[in-house]
Amino acid sequence: MKARSIFTVLSFACTIAFSWEASSQEVSASSAGQEADAPTSENTVADEPASSEATNESTARVSENANALTDTKIEALASELNSLKEQLVIPETEEKKSQYGFGPAASKVYAKTSGLSLGGYSEFYLNVPLAEEAVSTGDAYRFITYIGYKFSDNVVMNSEIEFEHGTTGSNVNGKAGSVSVEFVYLDFLGPQWLNFRTGLLLVPLGIINEIHEPVTYLTNMRPQTERTLMPSTWRNLGAGLHGALGGGFTYKLYGLNGMAGSAFDSSGIRSGRQKGNRVLAEDMAVAARLDWQQGGAFSFGTSAYYGGADHDPTQTAELTHGVAEAHGQIKTAGVLLRALYARSWINGAEASVPTEQEGYYIDAAYDLMPFVSFLPGTNLSPYLRYEQLDLNKSMRTGVEADLSLNKRTVTAGLQYQPHTDVVLKLDFINNSHAATNNELEQSVMFGAGFIF
Repeated sequence: MKARSIFTVLSFACTIAFSWEASSQEVSASSAGQEADAPTSENTVADEPASSEATNESTARVSENANALTDTKIEALASELNSLKEQLVIPETEEKKSQYGFGPAASKVYAKTSGLSLGGYSEFYLNVPLAEEAVSTGDAYRFITYIGYKFSDNVVMNSEIEFEHGTTGSNVNGKAGSVSVEFVYLDFLGPQWLNFRTGLLLVPLGIINEIHEPVTYLTNMRPQTERTLMPSTWRNLGAGLHGALGGGFTYKLYGLNGMAGSAFDSSGIRSGRQKGNRVLAEDMAVAARLDWQQGGAFSFGTSAYYGGADHDPTQTAELTHGVAEAHGQIKTAGVLLRALYARSWINGAEASVPTEQEGYYIDAAYDLMPFVSFLPGTNLSPYLRYEQLDLNKSMRTGVEADLSLNKRTVTAGLQYQPHTDVVLKLDFINNSHAATNNELEQSVMFGAGFIF
């Protein structure tokens, strides 16, 4: 669209230049012809005033026509320049929808006919603990930029660049933010049922790891189960197949580099993410996913991951890790119900690392906006999340479990969307764990997010 507009502007500019030159030549030629035809004999002195007056009128008419033509071209050029400026500064409105397993903003490149695609999201919050003398905190949690490029109908590049915590410098507690490439891949699109993807890939597990834009989930913070057992945002270098099988079924099957088991700790695998940074690749892993969706109302699926994590070229050590999950969602008549259950296994790690982990959560929400306003794209939903998580469900013989990692969280809240792409959230959070006999730790969190 922009290239065509620029071509049109250049065409108008050339037309004006040629028109002005032609008009000038026409005026010159007319004047020259009139001078050649003008009487030079003394016998025609009496006709000279009339001839001179006719010449002046002819010249004036030619000049007036040329000026009128030039004014028309200039007006058209100005209009086209203004239109081009609006396109460059204010892009055309695009309907955002999830495609190929990504969030609405991350999927924008697939809706392009060709060329560059830009999108992103952001989220920030204020957390106020209700305990006495507890310190309130805030965070410019994430700002994300999606950059995509559609080379052709069959070849697509997509990427996500994440800025966390507002700066890469340290805060008052010595904690620094970061800048990371969350994913970058090439998609080679074939028939609907068979596409090939390679690069730094999001591991296709759970609900949040692939679709994690703030307008797509309840509460300010992502569920703990999907930040620990499936440590969002979890990505590995690899390649694989994905597609739609018909009847509402879709699949993904990836081969990936394994995690760094030497970094596993008592909380599990999160520290073992290699993030595409000069990775150890002696051990590989496989991830598989199958989903079924019926319109936008019902969706159910399951996924699993299994791979090595020792990266020992001598094969004297063997450390493996696996996780499996099942999830479902019902969204109809203003009601949203969502649930996920996951279980993780770790074999061959250090004694302090759990051998099993388990977690699940249930979300429920109801949209009240139809009772308040009928504006399209708005939402006002009270919600509730119940989550149970045991990161030390099973330990090696003789090793005691850390009861503080046996957690329960109940979050009640309210979200308001004044626009489909913008959300405000208010959470009342109740945390407890077995180490304190489930004594409540309460806080209030206010946050906001958007996609573009």
